[in-house]
Amino acid sequence: MWENLSFTRKIILIFFALTLSSHLAIYFFLLHGMGPFAYLLIITFSVMAAGAILIYALSNQMMQPLKEMILMGRAWLGEQKAEQVYSLSVDEVDNLSRLMNRIMQQSRASFAQMKSEKEEIAAILSTLVEHVIAVDMSGKVLYLNAVAEKLFNMNSAQAKGRGFVEVIRQAVLWDILRDCLQESKARFGEIRLYLPDERIFKVHALPLAGQNMSRGALLVLHDVTKIKELEAVRRNFVANVSHELRTPLTSIQGYAESLLSGALEDPKHNRNFVQTIYDQAERLTRLVEDILNLSSIESGRRKPNLEKISAGKLFPQIKEDLKLVALKMKVIIKLDPEAEKVELFADPEQIKQVLINLTENAIKFNRVGGWVSLRAQPYENEVQLLVEDSGIGIAKDDIDHIFERFYRVDKARSSESGGTGLGLSIVKHIIDSHQGKIEVQSALGQGSLFTISLPPCP
Repeated sequence: MWENLSFTRKIILIFFALTLSSHLAIYFFLLHGMGPFAYLLIITFSVMAAGAILIYALSNQMMQPLKEMILMGRAWLGEQKAEQVYSLSVDEVDNLSRLMNRIMQQSRASFAQMKSEKEEIAAILSTLVEHVIAVDMSGKVLYLNAVAEKLFNMNSAQAKGRGFVEVIRQAVLWDILRDCLQESKARFGEIRLYLPDERIFKVHALPLAGQNMSRGALLVLHDVTKIKELEAVRRNFVANVSHELRTPLTSIQGYAESLLSGALEDPKHNRNFVQTIYDQAERLTRLVEDILNLSSIESGRRKPNLEKISAGKLFPQIKEDLKLVALKMKVIIKLDPEAEKVELFADPEQIKQVLINLTENAIKFNRVGGWVSLRAQPYENEVQLLVEDSGIGIAKDDIDHIFERFYRVDKARSSESGGTGLGLSIVKHIIDSHQGKIEVQSALGQGSLFTISLPPCP
């Protein structure tokens, strides 16, 4: 019981014990005739008793703030309700010290948790592909994630506390963000920014709310430039396919109607009509096959089956397959005798298709008596296949576009030759799937040189 008393109460009890014992001593002395000394003791111990009472009163007044602090501390820790009465059965100062230690420990744990959560949020925002910017109610920047920093060339720490327009300098973004801040409603839009190249973004501006009041806004930008480009490519592809299919189908339908209308009995023209229908049907078949080939390569369904092959064995097959076309166009196909020494690590069928497409184009767009050369050579850390011709050549402005779908340098001559406009696009995709590259050197009237570079054999 004694150890549970506070220090001040122990002092008071001691004073009262001394006072009581002094009065007993005085009473004893009076009984034995010791008057003056007894009165001195009475006065002394009375003063001590008065002092003890005063100390008790002062201690209560001094301990009241400590009791209130302990009560508030325990309420903050959730150990008791704020309206509960605190018991004075323990030492207030020692209890307050222990309580403050617990508060400090819990505070450190809370701050550590808050820091961890903040770091987790920052890590999540930094990995987003979307560009995220947070601002307060006055439009001052609070935060930019990593991709937003890169996009606007601005560090988040440097931007913090500065006005949005001062940091971002994009009025169209500020208009959306300002509306969100003023109305506390989400705003959406699609905008074009020049940074310096044109880029298209889906923009979401969302209010940041807390405790029933708006605290700012969050701006999220999603780059849809590539999606828009792919949509444009898809639209162009559909339009081009429709046009390319319409031409042979219209021709087939027209000549078939002529035959049904009586030309079938006309020996002078009926055979030519049937031949035209056959030629257009064959062109239609090539077009559909090329579209399917291109689709399978682009989608990854037609992956190359890599193996070692000899260029010296591949080239004669190309010459044999295109022998009739070369004879018709009176073009000579020349093969490199050194190709026997060159080995490729590629898909035989796909590389054969590449060489056939390039060689057939070189024959069709050549001059009478011209030539086409097939060569192979090691070059640095690569293997090169070269298809060169003495043909009409390609204009400088056309070279950058020849691998695009349905792009034709000479539209009239290409249609006459039965080309689909997809051959070089297929070539480019096959070479890309082999982790290689293809380059073109050409000039009008001076022929062309296509150089294919492939990784060496492992």
